[in-house]
Amino acid sequence: MKNINFVKNDYSLVDGVGRSYYLLREQGVVPLVAHVASALDLKAVSSYILYDLWEFDPDPEHVALLHTTLHIDDVEFTKLNPFSNTGEDAITGTGKGKWDRCRIQFEDHPVFKAIKTRFVHGKSWKQTKMYQLAVEEINSGGECWNGCRTLSELQERCNTIDALYENMAEDGYRSQIELSNDGVNVEKVRIQSLLVPDELRVAVGRNGEIIRIGSAKHRVSIAKILQLDCEIPTIVQIQHNQWDGTLPNKSRKLNTEHKLVEYIN
Repeated sequence: MKNINFVKNDYSLVDGVGRSYYLLREQGVVPLVAHVASALDLKAVSSYILYDLWEFDPDPEHVALLHTTLHIDDVEFTKLNPFSNTGEDAITGTGKGKWDRCRIQFEDHPVFKAIKTRFVHGKSWKQTKMYQLAVEEINSGGECWNGCRTLSELQERCNTIDALYENMAEDGYRSQIELSNDGVNVEKVRIQSLLVPDELRVAVGRNGEIIRIGSAKHRVSIAKILQLDCEIPTIVQIQHNQWDGTLPNKSRKLNTEHKLVEYIN
């Protein structure tokens, strides 16, 4: 059985005992154990939950991705789950169990709250909780917010988001294909044996709930705050086995026929 470690969230909703209580109350015993396994690097436990209890396919050659578009308002949740969504160990395909309950409202994500504080309430980045937590992490020798290790990198990150906000306010939500066609060197993300464009990646819950699991949290946050009426390119990476397969728009399998997808040997 393949070993895989769970990944940590951007920032905890609560810490210590309070976080454990939240997980147990809202998600149940198994998700709580999964988060504990992640914190303690208990790979055997993580693998058991993923592949035995939730029955995800561990074979990296069985990459199961769909490409579709979603209205920005369809992105209602973001993950509070412990499995890896990028790299050669990324989880794809169909799983059962309560993993789809490991979520929070998108607007409750710390990044969304920080961007709202910045652009709706007109505060400086330094006045946001996200920035303050990031400074604490950097001062303790860690990294945060897309890999920032120094205060200057953190400020550069904030400047990048300011520029992104201005661009989206003027040009709307642009796809990676559109950017590539304009000569922009777009980023790609590894999902098992594929390199895919850095578009919004989601899981679909048992009742069709759209749960962001990777990429585009800043873009989606800004689009929501700007109240853009837009359809955004989306990669469906994970599905619940009780989902009926219905999406708002047509979908197709994402593979190397896509201009920006590459196979990794």
